[in-house]
Amino acid sequence: MSRRVFDVGLDIGRIKNGIHKRQEAKRTKSGRSASASEQHPPDNANQEKAVVPRLPRKKSTPAMRTLEYQGVAPQLKTERPTSPRASDEPTVLAEGFPVPPRTINEGQNSPEATMPSPQAQAEGAPNFDLHPPPPRKPVKLLDTLSERLFSEDHLQTILRDPTFFMRFTAFLNRYKPAYSPILVRYLEAQKAIKAVEYANALAESLKPLPGEEENKVPNTAAVVDAVFEERSRKSFETLVNDALPAYITFCLVKVVTESMVREITGTTMPLMRELVGGLAEVFCLADPNQKDTPIVYASEEFYRTTQYGRDYVIGKNCRFLQGPKTNKGAVSRLAANIKGGQDASETILN
Repeated sequence: MSRRVFDVGLDIGRIKNGIHKRQEAKRTKSGRSASASEQHPPDNANQEKAVVPRLPRKKSTPAMRTLEYQGVAPQLKTERPTSPRASDEPTVLAEGFPVPPRTINEGQNSPEATMPSPQAQAEGAPNFDLHPPPPRKPVKLLDTLSERLFSEDHLQTILRDPTFFMRFTAFLNRYKPAYSPILVRYLEAQKAIKAVEYANALAESLKPLPGEEENKVPNTAAVVDAVFEERSRKSFETLVNDALPAYITFCLVKVVTESMVREITGTTMPLMRELVGGLAEVFCLADPNQKDTPIVYASEEFYRTTQYGRDYVIGKNCRFLQGPKTNKGAVSRLAANIKGGQDASETILN
């Protein structure tokens, strides 16, 4: 019994000694680390002390408490190191393209600080504001638009543009094949005339050799035959008077037909609905079997659009709608097709 108690006492003593030794070891280690940190402070601590100085804490006074309660905090003025890029003079990225002024927490948060001064605007500083394009002058008169649409300049524009030229030639080959040889003849004649002009330009650029007298009259290498030039001009007039109106009428009929189909099916766009709204309601019917092809029926929108009454319209030919600028060629073609019993589509300015 005594032996067992003695052994238990020895074990308890050993445990206590081990605990004391561990505690002493921990104390020595913590003392060494503290001394090392005092001798060699970390760089981050030095930077924090250098950049952000510690301010002495002050007890809040009743006046400061009222300011904080009203939402106004005391402002502390701190100075930041300035850099060369934060100077007032803008640096230049490229020629004539200055960098805008910096406004990052430098007391320039107000709109007045970011707006250029009147002096800078007066000196011709670059302005990058977007402006709308100048408005186009709309064509107010319908007769002026008709003249431009059926003019020689319009045909020249179609022939110069590759896309329009392909559409025009495709229409002629399919619907008006008789005008295709006329178009080919005109284009080949224009090539020949341009070749003659180029030859004459080369001849005029030739300088006399040493010892030769300079000619007062410019040198001419070739001359265009008058008959050849007249044939080319007639071919172009035929295209302007016959082929171009047929092509324009075909395009207008196509657009109107598609617009009417979409209006009937309810798939038209709001813009097109405003432009072609009620277009299908303006029409009249004439009987070619009677003498002078009189009008036998007209819609109510026809009377409202033309401002003519029913008693005046019924029984008359449509020629009373024509004006001084109506194309006589279109009228003659329409009359010839009606007399021959053939389908015809013409665009007439009334």
